[in-house]
Amino acid sequence: MESGCCLFGLLTECLLIKEDYAKNPDYYNSLAAVKNGVIFSNLFRYNAVNAELSLADAYYVGKVLYPEEFSDVDIAQKQTRFLKRCWV
Repeated sequence: MESGCCLFGLLTECLLIKEDYAKNPDYYNSLAAVKNGVIFSNLFRYNAVNAELSLADAYYVGKVLYPEEFSDVDIAQKQTRFLKRCWV
């Protein structure tokens, strides 16, 4: 996979990204991911990083980048599994 081919951002950071884009649109427009419209949002995140959500996010990224290899993965099921193991 080509370096910089896609861009992942957190939904909670959209305003910051928009502000940064307004300050430096040339930088963002030079990114292959932006040029090709390959931009994804990660799962919603609060102000802290939880290990279980990071694991679920890793599966999400894998499913987006390598759909064939992750075709058997149900993201919601994985997230539920991680949350139950960490919180129950």
